[in-house]
Amino acid sequence: TFTMVHVYRCNPSGNILAAVAGQSIKISTLTMFDSLNGWGIGLINNSPDDHVFSTTDGGQTWLDRTPPVMINSLTDNSLAADAYFATPARAWVIYSLRNPGPASQDLVVWTTTDTGKTWQSSKPLDLQNVNAEFTVPSNLGFSDTHHGWLMVHLGVGMSHDYISIFTTTDSGQTWNRVVDPNSSGELMVCPKTGLAFLDGQNGWLTGDCPGLMDHLFFYHTTDGGQTWNQADLPPSAAQAQDLFTQGQSGCGIPEIVMAHGRNIMLNVRCNFYDTGQPLAWLYSSLDGGQTWTPRIMPTPFSEVSFTDLLHGWLNGTFKNDPTAPAEIFSTQDAGQTWSSVLPVGWQGEPQFVDPLTGWVIALQSNAQALVKTTTGGKTWMQIQPVVGK
Repeated sequence: TFTMVHVYRCNPSGNILAAVAGQSIKISTLTMFDSLNGWGIGLINNSPDDHVFSTTDGGQTWLDRTPPVMINSLTDNSLAADAYFATPARAWVIYSLRNPGPASQDLVVWTTTDTGKTWQSSKPLDLQNVNAEFTVPSNLGFSDTHHGWLMVHLGVGMSHDYISIFTTTDSGQTWNRVVDPNSSGELMVCPKTGLAFLDGQNGWLTGDCPGLMDHLFFYHTTDGGQTWNQADLPPSAAQAQDLFTQGQSGCGIPEIVMAHGRNIMLNVRCNFYDTGQPLAWLYSSLDGGQTWTPRIMPTPFSEVSFTDLLHGWLNGTFKNDPTAPAEIFSTQDAGQTWSSVLPVGWQGEPQFVDPLTGWVIALQSNAQALVKTTTGGKTWMQIQPVVGK
């Protein structure tokens, strides 16, 4: 069991307050590249705004590498960050208002190639002639140093999630709007759960809206996002052949687990209303989505990550309940078989960098903590992250 208490104070100048050595940090997003080096997004104990941090000691201490973001001094709305961390030195970050509302500032993407010592901002994203209740960026990513993508959520209503999709070919200096509600009405239905490109042309868009549609929300582009077509997944031999083509199955895609090179993995879950027993599969493709292999996952509600095509970890539960205890599993054969590692009292996505070393941002009811293993998940210790000198 763990608890965390934070006290916030206002920032009258409108700048994100700089972190001070020794302050405690609440890490909410983590990307590690090896046992020592990584990035994180989180809160310091006197600021409601997301900070960007880097670590060189496995997450014990962190340096504040937040871009020089300004917030509108006329609002007390804090800022949330979405980021893509490519290497220990290279990263992209975008900020938006934490509480969705009418946009009060231009959205820009910041990039660094020196571990956040310096940052450059892009030109503002073009949202002219687009109706927006709010602007919430998500799914920022890059397939190489030049080609990237970004989704911006613009509004919701009647099972719709209105979005724009932007792409870049110049490392994030400029962004081209390729999807918006005016031109791509079919893509506006269903809450979106993932956007990823394998290269500059081939991309995938996923959603999770069980029972709403007569097919999975799963779309593919081969022209850099200009046009999107519905994609299909083959049911396994044990599934009904119309499982993904009739709405009563309640199937959806909660996340894109991996998209790299020609390889893509999906978490696909179906809620079977007649039995009340949900099931989930890991769908993997090694040829850019031309063929797919489904493999059953040990729990229906799972958070999954892979270090490579063979080795992965899963932290899952049997019911969709944030207070439910979970169990950690591992696979060494791309999900064909899963071995139980340890029942745990918290949920969260495992992130491993080798067979022994991994982290989880552990969630237990309303509490959150950063935990680490050096035993392949058999034992875990809580880290108390602080700002370093």
